[in-house]
Amino acid sequence: MEDIKIRRLGWAGHIIRMEEERITKKVLNGNIHTTRPVRRPRARWADVVQRDALQMLGIRGWRRRAENRDEWRGLMRRPRPGRGCSAIYEWMDRYIDTITSEELAASFFKAVEGDFRLS
Repeated sequence: MEDIKIRRLGWAGHIIRMEEERITKKVLNGNIHTTRPVRRPRARWADVVQRDALQMLGIRGWRRRAENRDEWRGLMRRPRPGRGCSAIYEWMDRYIDTITSEELAASFFKAVEGDFRLS
C-alpha cells in the first residue's frame, strides 16, 4: 500500500509540472459542476494525494512543493518511518558525498552491525 501512495505522489508531482493546456492538468485543476447526490461527497483524487502527502511525507501544501522537481524528488526519496533499512538510507544521505570510498565501506559495515558513527 505504501508503494501505491508513493507512486501516486510521484505522478501528482509530474502533473503539477505539466503545461497548463495538457488535459491531465486541466482535469486535476478543473471544477466539474454537476449535481451530486445528498450524502457525503466522494473523495477527489487531489484530496487523496493531499492526505498521502501529509501521511507519507509529513508536508502540507504539496502543490507548491511539487512545482520544484528537485525538492519533490528529495522528499520522495527521503527515508520514511516504517520502511526497512531506513537507518541505512539516513546514513547514506548524510555521508555519501563527504567521505572517501574506503571510509564509506568501513562505516557501512559498522552501520550494518549497529554502530552508526563515522570512523
